[in-house]
Amino acid sequence: MARPAGNVNQSSLADSRHTEPRTVSVPDAKVCARLRPGVPRVQVSLESRLTASLHRRILRVQLAVKASDLVTCSGVQTDMKAVDRALRFVPIIAALVLQGCASAPVPPEWTIPVGPASDNHTLDDCIRNSACSKKLSVGHRGTITWAPENTKAALDAALLMGADAVEMDVRSTRDGILILMHDATLDRTTNCRGQVAEKTWGEIKDCKVRPILPGIQSDKIPTFRDALAWLKGKTVIDVDVKNPILIGKVATEVRAANMQHQVMVLTETLEAAKILADNGIAVLALAKNANAVSAALALSPKPVAVEVDIQLLPFVQKQVHQAGSRVFVDALGGCDLVGAPCYQRLVRFGADLIQTDRLPELVPFLEKVNH
Repeated sequence: MARPAGNVNQSSLADSRHTEPRTVSVPDAKVCARLRPGVPRVQVSLESRLTASLHRRILRVQLAVKASDLVTCSGVQTDMKAVDRALRFVPIIAALVLQGCASAPVPPEWTIPVGPASDNHTLDDCIRNSACSKKLSVGHRGTITWAPENTKAALDAALLMGADAVEMDVRSTRDGILILMHDATLDRTTNCRGQVAEKTWGEIKDCKVRPILPGIQSDKIPTFRDALAWLKGKTVIDVDVKNPILIGKVATEVRAANMQHQVMVLTETLEAAKILADNGIAVLALAKNANAVSAALALSPKPVAVEVDIQLLPFVQKQVHQAGSRVFVDALGGCDLVGAPCYQRLVRFGADLIQTDRLPELVPFLEKVNH
């Protein structure tokens, strides 16, 4: 989903009063960031751990990268772009390490961390229920960490890890078949090439979604219709329609599956919101500034949630809540790297739904918050 990464604003999401080093962790890497007032330097160390079962034995591949090897910032950047850039190298280097393990091939399974089962199966369970004060987790593209994104395996893994909702990206083939795909091309995520919109379903139905690491089992490109069938009665679905002209077709598919009570569709246009409302489908309004928040809340019916940037969150959450909608934020990127301290700030600033690539960390954190 091509939403802006959740940037970490030092003034709002990092407490400058702390003078001691703070250590945080992420799923594929460990980031040890020492932030001290008056010391304009960020030191980063990375460690990637890949664990899999092989003939009742555990194969562990550990990758350590020294801080000085990848990134040293001359100043503390509020969006931590340098850290994000450094992390891009982790899966690449890890893949090279695994390719060198010819004598001990990685089996086609991850050991997925099982989380508490969510009881958020429809929009009415919490999002539309004014009596519900729970904070909810949203699995980005299902998951991009434990299975290939936007696949059945990713959706299943997200539910297994305890996600309260799952997000998916939808595009259309040349002959009008809706599929789960983030990019406009097949190149990055599959073993095929070319523009999705220029291919027929017959041409791409046998394409394999690339495994996230060598040896991990691949998956076929799912249709939107199949994804709805898999998730019926199981969870809330956040649909990001990559081309606004497909909103009507998406609405038709949701109605045909009789899943209006489970689906909310991301949109930032009044025209798309009207189409969804006419079909009885909930709107997740994307608002990039305060004026857009006001415009979204003027819709009738009101959106079930409004997605805002982390930096905008403290200034608009009261307005959104007073209008009877929920606040949706992305923790993707910097906030996910910081982990629990950043999640705590999001909750404190009024976030209701938090989209993440780190379900094994966010789900138990929200369990504690909700209880």
